[in-house]
Amino acid sequence: MDKSIQITFVQVYEVQDEHRGTEKATRYRADQKVKMDPASAHHFLSRGVAELTVAEKG
Repeated sequence: MDKSIQITFVQVYEVQDEHRGTEKATRYRADQKVKMDPASAHHFLSRGVAELTVAEKG
């Protein structure tokens, strides 16, 4: 069973790690949808840089 959560970034965000500011940095675009594990999703949600993605019916 897949326990990943899909979030949508609401702003441009660069991960603050040892690769920050380099070509190896992990960057997310505003409106980019990403599936990730719940702990990682909570990290971005709690910082206000992402929102839960609402599933579209259809």
